[in-house]
Amino acid sequence: MDINQIINQYTKGEITPEEANAALKEANAGFHFEPGQNTLTAEEIAATVGGRRPEDADGWGLLDTGTGSLDKVHVEHGALTGGAINQVREDGSTTMTAYVHIGGYTYEVYGDALGYEAAEEAPAWVPDEMPLWAVPWQEELSKYIPDVDMLHRPEYKNRIVRKGQLRYRYDNNGDAVYYPVDMAQYDRDHGRG
Repeated sequence: MDINQIINQYTKGEITPEEANAALKEANAGFHFEPGQNTLTAEEIAATVGGRRPEDADGWGLLDTGTGSLDKVHVEHGALTGGAINQVREDGSTTMTAYVHIGGYTYEVYGDALGYEAAEEAPAWVPDEMPLWAVPWQEELSKYIPDVDMLHRPEYKNRIVRKGQLRYRYDNNGDAVYYPVDMAQYDRDHGRG
């Protein structure tokens, strides 16, 4: 298990601080959780949520600025309540790379806002598990790339909505899973017969 996995399991409440410290020691992390400094209480963990979208993050997490220690931070709707910890340049990069581990997820920090970690490696529209029919996201054709604004629409919960070449199937929370409208056309468009 790598260090990020250990931290995410801890922030999700899947392992205790003691178990996390033992795993961090085994992984040669060079740091551990200190009571009062960077430990999260069971109540804080229970009241914390994360999600695929940064704005879903609420509660208590751990800030990693690359200094070898993690600082306890509070997040409301995807923003640090203590203010900005770095500056965002015009090109979208930051003056200091920082991450927040919260509710079992890891987000990069832009000013005081949480953003997607390594978005250039996996855009927001890439599901946690790619369906068997999908081509690698790097090779996806633009007409099959979902509209990010369509991925979470509470007003569409428990419905199926068609937009362009995609069909969005919404769950009870209004989160969408999307599929091509016509699989035969999708296969033809991707050179599969």
